[in-house]
Amino acid sequence: PSPIDYSRFTDRGYVMFSGVLYRYSTDADTDHPQLVVPKSKVPEVLRENHDLPTSGHYGVEKTVQRIATNFYWPTLHRDVANHIKTCLTCQRYKPSNLKPAGLIQTPVLGQRFETFAIDLFGPLPEAPTGEKWVLAIEDVCTRWMELFALPNATAEACARCLIDEVILRYGTPRRMISDNGPQFISEVMQKVAHCLGFTQQLIPVYHPSANPEERRNRDLKTQLAIICQDDHTSWKEALPAVRFAMNTSRNASTGYTPAYLTFCRELRTPYEVHHDLRAVVDNENFVAEITPYLKRMDQVLSRARANHEHKQDNTKKYADHSRRDAPRYAPGDYVLVQVHVLSKSNKSFTSKFAPRRDGPYVITRVISPTSYQIAHVNQPDSPLGNYHVSALTPYPYEVADTPVCPIRRRGRPKKPSSVPQPITSNANGDVEEPSPTQPRELSLADEPQPRRSQRLQEARPSQRLPRRFQTTTNLVGFPRNVAQRKPKGEDVTPLHSLNAAQAKYSSRDASSMMTFNILVRPVEP
Repeated sequence: PSPIDYSRFTDRGYVMFSGVLYRYSTDADTDHPQLVVPKSKVPEVLRENHDLPTSGHYGVEKTVQRIATNFYWPTLHRDVANHIKTCLTCQRYKPSNLKPAGLIQTPVLGQRFETFAIDLFGPLPEAPTGEKWVLAIEDVCTRWMELFALPNATAEACARCLIDEVILRYGTPRRMISDNGPQFISEVMQKVAHCLGFTQQLIPVYHPSANPEERRNRDLKTQLAIICQDDHTSWKEALPAVRFAMNTSRNASTGYTPAYLTFCRELRTPYEVHHDLRAVVDNENFVAEITPYLKRMDQVLSRARANHEHKQDNTKKYADHSRRDAPRYAPGDYVLVQVHVLSKSNKSFTSKFAPRRDGPYVITRVISPTSYQIAHVNQPDSPLGNYHVSALTPYPYEVADTPVCPIRRRGRPKKPSSVPQPITSNANGDVEEPSPTQPRELSLADEPQPRRSQRLQEARPSQRLPRRFQTTTNLVGFPRNVAQRKPKGEDVTPLHSLNAAQAKYSSRDASSMMTFNILVRPVEP
């Protein structure tokens, strides 16, 4: 082999000292040499200068500057960027400085009363008649609003109001848009949708802008505040007037009022009754108003649809400036999910120190280009819900035996069942394992096995029994609490030996006998 020309390394600032290769950087402000790191030691240097608490898990630029002070290798910047990109701690805790993912979607406007958007508004101060909630239902095509006061926000109350006041008045819709509230994802609402034949369209979790009715809630809040003033319990009496105002105001998207698109005419206000032109033109030559309205109705709906699409295009063009194109996921991909944790001062837990993302989770279904259904990695058949792409982050590792950090959910825990439950976590982030299945019931033929405490006690006869077995006895060799157990309809007779006690309770089942044998062990002298 040809000899190595060391002069070209010297010209580039490399120096060999005591068998160790150093490099002098011409870009550095000081003349401190950099240790040239071999390829096998690069991961160790990256961990020490990024993962340790004294390194701070900083970004690419600060980590490169920290490493370049003492070390060097040709692919330093690229390796640091890849290491930080795959750092799970950074992915879970650090905020993202990127624009929100997912461009605005523009759904096509359908027929009248074909799609309903439903939501609950409240809780509000209790009305004199006991109502505390407002059930708001909007027709997506005409923007016609219905407002109903409810005493309780239960699934049964919402389903009954939806059927009696909306469906039996305007007809059955094809689909219903709602959030993931317990009233709308309950078994009652699912059975209503199944029996009536419409589809439930649940919006992504923590993404209320996907529900068209959410924008009306802001108007509802403002108008109720203006009407109620200081009497906050009079909001129920103001609902009819607020509903009339909403249905008779011109919508910016369609260009028409909801009443006009619904009834082919404008609703008369009290002012119009006193200034009605019908009194002037109402004679034998007057043509009924319904005829020209019916002829123009098809054109009006087409024009309203065109206005709506034009408004959507302008909104999308403006909103997409502050958003970025979303990454595309496929079923089977692993992601981290953004979480929303609340602080709990009584448990010394603050959301400031909680992770921003949990995972990994697996994509099970593609709902739309910006909405995906996810599930636990170990339970892909139990979906957790639909999530917007802005709440998802690609998982940087291959999932093998990586521990799962589940989504923290608030509320009352579910009742235990024999079916294994998914792993959940408490407010402090501690993972709780699923409860085991119910044990097999013992039969009379099964011999009761002694408990572990009894086996240990028999193995150590010289040790004293627990204090609860050392109480004063009123029977020979039996604690007071056992002697006072009196079966219904029987008298307690003195028991002078363990054999007599077992004979008296021989009719009990095996499980009771096992407990009895442990409790009635005589106290050691």
